[in-house]
Amino acid sequence: WAVSWGLPVLTLVWLLVLLNGCEDLNDLSIKCVIGGQSAASVMAEAWQYIYSANLLIVFLLAQMAPVFFEVWMQAGLVESVTKMLKQLLTLSPIMFIFQAKVIGFYTMNELKYGGATYVATGRGLPTERRPFIGTVSEGGDLVPGGLYLDYARLTYYDGASLLALNGMVLLAGGLDKTGPQLIGIVVSLSMVTISWLFAPFVFNPYQFRPLCWSQDLKVWMRFFLEDSGAVWKKWWTQNQLKPRRGFRATVLDFSFFVEIFWVVAGFASLNARTALVSNVSSAWRMWYGLLLMPPVILPALFCVLTASVGLLIQSCRQRRDIRKAQKNYAALQHPEAPTQDTDGSSAEEDLAPEEDEDSCCPTRCPLIILAVVVSLLTLLEMMVPVFCVGQMGWKKAALTAVLLKVFWIRLCLGLAMTAIRSSCYKGLGCLGKPLEIWLDSLSMFRDIVVSSIIFFTLTPLVLLSFVSECICPTFSFHHLLIYRQPGHTARENFDYDDESVYSFRSREDLLEEEEDTDNGENHPVCGLMC
Repeated sequence: WAVSWGLPVLTLVWLLVLLNGCEDLNDLSIKCVIGGQSAASVMAEAWQYIYSANLLIVFLLAQMAPVFFEVWMQAGLVESVTKMLKQLLTLSPIMFIFQAKVIGFYTMNELKYGGATYVATGRGLPTERRPFIGTVSEGGDLVPGGLYLDYARLTYYDGASLLALNGMVLLAGGLDKTGPQLIGIVVSLSMVTISWLFAPFVFNPYQFRPLCWSQDLKVWMRFFLEDSGAVWKKWWTQNQLKPRRGFRATVLDFSFFVEIFWVVAGFASLNARTALVSNVSSAWRMWYGLLLMPPVILPALFCVLTASVGLLIQSCRQRRDIRKAQKNYAALQHPEAPTQDTDGSSAEEDLAPEEDEDSCCPTRCPLIILAVVVSLLTLLEMMVPVFCVGQMGWKKAALTAVLLKVFWIRLCLGLAMTAIRSSCYKGLGCLGKPLEIWLDSLSMFRDIVVSSIIFFTLTPLVLLSFVSECICPTFSFHHLLIYRQPGHTARENFDYDDESVYSFRSREDLLEEEEDTDNGENHPVCGLMC
């Protein structure tokens, strides 16, 4: 757990140091000296000692040493070296990083909340194919359950966040004029990011089959679109909101204080850079305030409007149901004269019960539309003041503002989840629906983005697998990677009849069967194992 937290925290510290460096010589927020050392070179020297390439090699050798010497004593030096090379070439370190992340997550979750569960991170992946996000039953119903749903909260969210941090480090000039000093940290970040995002799919058999890919694509679209997003909503409620309940789940959690620390750090950094613009004019004072505020005003107004429209529609439906009930009662009193509704339907047709509507959101509005609209409003409120600062040439101040906005959103999401988990939330009724709409919309948009990054990044490998199957159907590079032999495809199906079964049996077995038949015993052939 500490190792999985360490690298993202160090990367975030790296980014904050870069963003607090000099923009140019005219930067008035800090004292910039001609010929002074840049923030990128300072961090490069620090990383050279913390994550040097030599230290990374020593760490890998130390991890492999017990297995190396054990195999050496049992099978010899050549077999031991061969085994180590096979592990490295088949990307075993990627799987070990992912496995350590999952173990660390569940260990800390057990210490804090209890209720430990077992997740197969090793042997289960290479023996059977796990779908991406779910399967379709024989009746055509969607059955959620796949690699993305299994590890989204454990590794994929953190992997996507680490990928975004790496991109911001590049934009902030973290690799400018640093030379080979950053080889160790770049290799480490690359391995961790790839492992947290793609390790389960890399070691999933038949993951890159074109037919399986097309089925995963259809199920992925149905998961977010079917029944106005009800399938995703059910999974989100059972797996994200259910595990931890109550106010203490967030406020007393260590990660809550970490989120507050990052908000305060980003706020102080951005305030030091942009406080001067508040003295220029009242307009700049407004932009200064928008830079420091969380981007939740426009999305909140939209969610309140949506919940209000849903409440109005629900009220209209209730009044319509009351009128229909009254007409039905009158029709039962006078069966010889059935009444007609204004829409031309008879009262007997209205005897069918209406579905109960317990949501203040319009039932015909798909959740994915709300997710897109809320996310666009959040980006609009976030990027407008950032764009104004960027036009002034303050690139690092603009990146700091983006980072602060992200910290604000993460903190607000945590508080919203705490409020919805609490026991008093149900008592709010429709008053709490705007908060639920906002949380569901941003959470669904995050799942769409993260799953899209994973799914479509693996798509080129599907094309390579298709070309490989066309050229040589019995050879698979993917099977060579996970099974360490390429001929597994040739033994997928085996069709046989009685003649082929007897052809594989020895003469002694046939003689024994004849003797048993003479004794009145019969042993039918049930199958053949190859």
